[in-house]
Amino acid sequence: MAKKKTIKDVEAEELVKDIEETEEEIEEVEEELEETEEEIEEVEESVEEDEDDIEDEEDEDDIEDDEDEDEDDEDEDDEDDKKELDKKAKKEEKKKEKESKKEDKKKDKEEKAKNKKDGYFSSVGRELKKVVWPSAGEVAKYSLAVILFCLILVLFFIGIDALASFIKGLF
Repeated sequence: MAKKKTIKDVEAEELVKDIEETEEEIEEVEEELEETEEEIEEVEESVEEDEDDIEDEEDEDDIEDDEDEDEDDEDEDDEDDKKELDKKAKKEEKKKEKESKKEDKKKDKEEKAKNKKDGYFSSVGRELKKVVWPSAGEVAKYSLAVILFCLILVLFFIGIDALASFIKGLF
């Protein structure tokens, strides 16, 4: 009766270990998913920045064109001048909005960098919890194996040295 209980206990422990390993694998996959999502966000942000830069260049070209037109059309009505001034004001407002968006994005990146640092150390802690440390018996067994291997190497090199000395003494 006692043996059956221990066998059942062992089977239960194995099932618990399997469940824990599965949960750990799920956590790893979730972490990879989060990292992938962060990379996607970074790529999207860089694309948005590139689009903003292109729009800024186009706006600058439009402003230059408008300035050139202003010089050519000095004799036009005051209404046209007002419209152009309104256009310039709108373009300047757009530039300011874009600059503020860029500043916001920079702040968001800084915050993400801070969060990544926190995430790094917490992930290190989680990984250390996953480590399976050897038992005292295993440590003793592996230590003995290392010491024996070292002794064999020492004897090998002593033999090689003695053989080389003997051969050198012959000549």
